[in-house]
Amino acid sequence: MSKSRNAMSAKCKQRRRKRKWEESKGTCFYCGIQMHFDKPNDDTRMTLDHLVPIIKGGRDNLENLVACCQKCNNKWGSMDIAEFVGVVVCKCEQPILKRQSKDNYRCVVCKLRYEFKRAA
Repeated sequence: MSKSRNAMSAKCKQRRRKRKWEESKGTCFYCGIQMHFDKPNDDTRMTLDHLVPIIKGGRDNLENLVACCQKCNNKWGSMDIAEFVGVVVCKCEQPILKRQSKDNYRCVVCKLRYEFKRAA
């Protein structure tokens, strides 16, 4: 049985955060800005976000987490990735989207491409 999100040790959370930082090369998954790893109270501080929110059935695992800036994390709240990019999500149970370019994402499971639709 896996540990609950709250029961995860601080050391484990820090390792997970560091891993996502390295994978992202310090770039926000959503907006693409360069983030800061530990700069407190700053919109560019790196946070972890769930592509499919826990409240909507997402899992608290590495495949469902992305590194994003504090501003994007606050802005999108509990929206899932489909709501964020403005399209109907693929049929994958747990889509794993990778940022291809500034406005394009691709599901690594089904290879479906998503284009970010900016709000008017």
